[in-house]
Amino acid sequence: MRLWTRALLVGAVGLGAGGAVGCAEERPPINRVQPNALAKSFFVGEDLQDEFDNPEFYAQGTVIDVGYGAAQDGLFTSTYAQPVSRIKWQVTEDILIGRLAYERIADSDGKAGVGNPTAEGQIAYMYPITSHFDIRRDYNPTTGEESNVVVENTSDRPWDQREFMRVDWSRNMNTNAYDYDTLSLIGVYGGVSYEPVSYYVNDPDHADAPVFDVEDGYFDVTNKALATPGLIDLSHLGWGIDSFPSCYLENDFFGGTAPAGNCNPVEITLRQAFRKVEKDDFEPQNWDGRRFQAAGAFYVERNGYARNYGMVDEKWHRFITRYDIWERSHYYDDLEEMTGEIACNVPMEAVEGLDDDRVVGTPYGGDPHRDLDNNGTEDECEAVTKETKIAGSRCDEFKQKCTLPYQARVARPIVWNYTKNSHPKYFEGTEWATHEWDVAMRVAVQAAKYAECTRVKALGDEQNFRLGDGNGDGLDDECVAKYPLYSGQQDDNQDAIALAREVDDCRAGIAYKGENCDDVAQTIATQRGYQPGVLAIARQPEMVVLCHGPVEAGDPACRPTSPPPTATASGSRRRPIRRSLPSATRRRSSVSVTSVTTRSTSSAPRRPPPPGVSTRTRKTRSGATRSPPASTSGATSTTCSRRAWSTWFATCRVSSPPRRSPTAST
Repeated sequence: MRLWTRALLVGAVGLGAGGAVGCAEERPPINRVQPNALAKSFFVGEDLQDEFDNPEFYAQGTVIDVGYGAAQDGLFTSTYAQPVSRIKWQVTEDILIGRLAYERIADSDGKAGVGNPTAEGQIAYMYPITSHFDIRRDYNPTTGEESNVVVENTSDRPWDQREFMRVDWSRNMNTNAYDYDTLSLIGVYGGVSYEPVSYYVNDPDHADAPVFDVEDGYFDVTNKALATPGLIDLSHLGWGIDSFPSCYLENDFFGGTAPAGNCNPVEITLRQAFRKVEKDDFEPQNWDGRRFQAAGAFYVERNGYARNYGMVDEKWHRFITRYDIWERSHYYDDLEEMTGEIACNVPMEAVEGLDDDRVVGTPYGGDPHRDLDNNGTEDECEAVTKETKIAGSRCDEFKQKCTLPYQARVARPIVWNYTKNSHPKYFEGTEWATHEWDVAMRVAVQAAKYAECTRVKALGDEQNFRLGDGNGDGLDDECVAKYPLYSGQQDDNQDAIALAREVDDCRAGIAYKGENCDDVAQTIATQRGYQPGVLAIARQPEMVVLCHGPVEAGDPACRPTSPPPTATASGSRRRPIRRSLPSATRRRSSVSVTSVTTRSTSSAPRRPPPPGVSTRTRKTRSGATRSPPASTSGATSTTCSRRAWSTWFATCRVSSPPRRSPTAST
């Protein structure tokens, strides 16, 4: 009986154990992957073995903080000391290398980018790689059974096949690249030497923690350097002193920094920022001597080489640094996908190989800008006039594409950001300066279209052309009816600034709540006796807007407020800051495995999506909360098909939502 009872109990226990096993739930995986795991595909494309698919990145170093006394030469704010480069990343076993994506001297040695071992580009950045690994579940090496522990696997595959890596961003190992490294260049001038130090912040809440925004293709890292007093050579003076610290010498001695120069090391903070190059339609412009005499500008020099002559002036270009203010600058059959361009500056012998009878070709020794029929459209781009029914297209010799006439272009605004931690007393002046530049840019856009209209009209009927100035304002009546401008001097400028301020405040919901803003502009212009051109400029969409920098979650200034990309509302715009101080909080984050593997960027700063008319509230200067009216311009939403040229121009020429924040392109 006891044996039977014991057997029964054992069986019951066994059944109970079996039932427990059958009902057990799988525990969530234990993640042992450490922070700052980076997917190699972000840097070199999905195919880790194919270096020809590596994406390009813009790269720039910026001095973001410096103690007083580091130097007095002004280089910390000079653009030529903080150059922008285009690079491609190359992953080796020990080093992450950033190489120039273009030849340093055009047509010289063919060294650009990565992929060809004998023609790889100039090295601009070098960061140590501390490990290569895969992220996977751990397993029993004997049975192969996987566990619920996720680990960094560093043994199953060769290093170049592993999908993740960890990089030491504490310092750039390439410290003497004077053309591309900010620290190297600013050390050329003045009696101060700069020594980079290892600096890396692991705290994700720290302002200097690295930021990785995988979705938008952006990341930045922060480094430190010490500025120490240099020695000035005095041996040529015969004083018996070979050298002396620069901080003790006045500026009478070249490189002397006294009394401002600090005789102790001064800490400098630099931010290295990188962003993937996106397909754009920027039109480069060579700012030659004739143009420079008319209007000086910042520019980037590019030199070229001819094998039989060496460095030649013909390939020496000064490319103006300017904002890209046009949705499209060149003609395309498909404007959205930017395909179906009309080629120009193509040698005649190469035209036969092109499957496009619209391409004319450039004769040997010929000028791609020739206009032999003198009709205002360059001969190689006459096909654009046939496609758009608008004259004035020119040949972009550098991109070898025919441009879109200014009259057919759609403008997009320039975005300026109000930097975090800026003192509040500077905000009002910054906002006013932004507004005045905004009005100037509105005039520039309108003037470009008006000037092209008069030029084409004059050249098209050169013998019979006369300025149709019926009202004596100095403007052609036909063209000014299409593109209204004012012809006065500073008084008209001030009037335009004042009226545009009223219209912008109406659109923002700060003033004239519930009223049609175009009607408001008309009423004020009539009461004050403004010119029609002043009224037209004030009604134009904003061309320069001020946003928080960086854009933050809940930021009412530049958050998503627009219809989908296939639709646009006339007058819709990225909502700028309006007389309310921005938040000073900078949202930064460190890289997590989750953000890399799932491409989630919830903890990283996000770029503002396309804008439009917002229904969010904003605060006025007094602090009162107001909501903007449902319509800010009196116009209704219009669906724009960007694939058909005629529809695009007919329905979308008034306004179009801006894309990402533009930068000075070269």
